[in-house]
Amino acid sequence: SFAQSFNAAPYQGIGNSGIALKSLYSITNNPAGLVGLRGIEAALAFQSNFVSSELSTQALYIGMPIKKEGAVGISIHRYGLAGVSSLMTLSSVYARSFDDFFSTSLSFNYHSYSITNYGNDNFFSLDLGFQVLIIDQLTLGLIINNISQQLFAEDIDYYLPREIAIGIKYDIAPAIFISSDVYYDPLQKVNIRTGISYEIDNVIFFRTGVASGPLQYYAGI
Repeated sequence: SFAQSFNAAPYQGIGNSGIALKSLYSITNNPAGLVGLRGIEAALAFQSNFVSSELSTQALYIGMPIKKEGAVGISIHRYGLAGVSSLMTLSSVYARSFDDFFSTSLSFNYHSYSITNYGNDNFFSLDLGFQVLIIDQLTLGLIINNISQQLFAEDIDYYLPREIAIGIKYDIAPAIFISSDVYYDPLQKVNIRTGISYEIDNVIFFRTGVASGPLQYYAGI
């Protein structure tokens, strides 16, 4: 199952896209977007599944700019069924910009998976991200997840894909933008995610989106 995929609400609202966006939540999509931070930021995210109140996801994000060119970030993500199983990912990120139009990032991730009374396993993985400002209104993003191609032990029934994804962010107007990503991995093949965001005075945000594989619709405020 790929149900463990998770984004915080601002990116879920636009169809789980966001590879070309710049914000604290870029830690889980494309950390190259952390270079847009203007100060220290932190956020919490929580999701409880309808199938069971004990099945939930929790996440913590922390980001901080370094001088004018770089940023560092930490995220902790946990998914599991209370008292039964747990999948935890701890990520540390470094991002750097070059001449205000190109940025890159390197993520070092620790993954731990455990099932009560059945054992556990853990490993490290690396992610590489890029963002390029094509024109003032258009940003291109690229992310390669698990470039080290690490896997859990053979008796652990969980697969961490080696994903490659490309995305764009296009500003239709100062308060409206479109985000669209295309993901590829050998098992799920192609997954397309797209969404639109509209803001009012930088206080209220309306978002909606759609994603394929499987087809899902999103909306948020």
